[in-house]
Amino acid sequence: MSKRVLVTLCILAAAATMFVGLTPMIAEQDTIYRTYGPLVEIDTLIKRHYVEEIDDARLVEAAIGGMLGKLDRFSAYIPPRQMDAFRRRHAREYIGIGIETALVDGEIVVIAPIENGPAAQAGIACGDVIEAVNDIPLGPTDYEKSGALLAGEPQSKVTLSIRRGDGQRTRKSVTRMPVEKILIKGVRHDAADQWDLIIQNSPRIAYLRIAHFSNGMAERVAEAVARQTGITGIIFDLRFNPGGVMQESLALIDQFVENGVLLTTVTRRKAVDTWVANGRGDVKIPIAVLINGASASSAEIVAGALQDHGRAIVVGERSFGKGSVQGFFELHGNAGGVKITIAHYQLPGGRSIHRNKANRETGDWGVLPDIVVPLSDEAYARIRADRARLDRHEIDAIPIDQQLRAALNALKARSGAPSPETPSAPGSAGLALDPPSM
Repeated sequence: MSKRVLVTLCILAAAATMFVGLTPMIAEQDTIYRTYGPLVEIDTLIKRHYVEEIDDARLVEAAIGGMLGKLDRFSAYIPPRQMDAFRRRHAREYIGIGIETALVDGEIVVIAPIENGPAAQAGIACGDVIEAVNDIPLGPTDYEKSGALLAGEPQSKVTLSIRRGDGQRTRKSVTRMPVEKILIKGVRHDAADQWDLIIQNSPRIAYLRIAHFSNGMAERVAEAVARQTGITGIIFDLRFNPGGVMQESLALIDQFVENGVLLTTVTRRKAVDTWVANGRGDVKIPIAVLINGASASSAEIVAGALQDHGRAIVVGERSFGKGSVQGFFELHGNAGGVKITIAHYQLPGGRSIHRNKANRETGDWGVLPDIVVPLSDEAYARIRADRARLDRHEIDAIPIDQQLRAALNALKARSGAPSPETPSAPGSAGLALDPPSM
């Protein structure tokens, strides 16, 4: 075989190899074109025929927002101009009105105002629907836009148009201020302005109110529990807790569960990540967890996991039903970012608490309390008002509402002691925690 023929054969073989390699790529490109070709065609038609000049960036944002809006209520696009506000809202301390929201049935709903924050002081309540901010209407695709509109300079004002649960509409003017997500609060302030966590002395029961799962929260709980002497029970009050950092909720559970699965996340491809107890679980005393319809996400993980392991009695009302995990991805070229639901989590018993269209009618969502104690909207408003009064030192101790009383009764039943009627005198053990927010 001549050298020229050999070279020709090599070239043909290389070309054939390249063609084989290109075939899947060409097929993939063809699929992409057939899928997104209409979008490109519409963009061309708009530019050629629409009666007014259109900003390309507006069209791109609308297209991305529309795609993500078709996924679920937690996936969203954050355009470049809103990225700074997005990062600030996910910090422990930020400038804003202090509010946690979720997109429910296409509406922006208040899960819970940050305790004693500007929104809470202005009368914004759990369940309020935000219909407009500064008279700018908000729709199903405006979830992240609402966050950018609510952010602003300290002492500046923002007006919210809201619809209450009874259908009444009102407007609330709120002053933006520094908002800190307080980690732990207790029963009363002692003489040194520290939080006393002992709600009852006989038997000795600790009460920890956790408003948000921020970084460092689990470590603070461990410190708090370790410093309480002779306690025979713990109450975790997770009412109005909208969630936060998932890893913090797992670290909290790990302090009370010795072994076994704490949480499982499952992706669309059935890939499973499992978190198991690390063998600590050295706090053996009985636990009661308070939840209500504003307890969401990480708060539900704690209540549900402790319930499944038989480590806690859950008291109150069904939780919110957010059992999804969001991943955040920054786009190339400073084009903003996207928040996409990447997995759903399952509690140790295998149940998924995520509320969706399929299970909404069956009621198979959320964490269901072992002891159901329903409260009216007026009763919940009193609880929030009492908390704010305690933070401002206007009352001496947190009042015992019906749900809290039921939790105390449940823990006391385990010890054989009489049911509680009134708060105890201040306990001897106090812990310096975060000061009340302003």
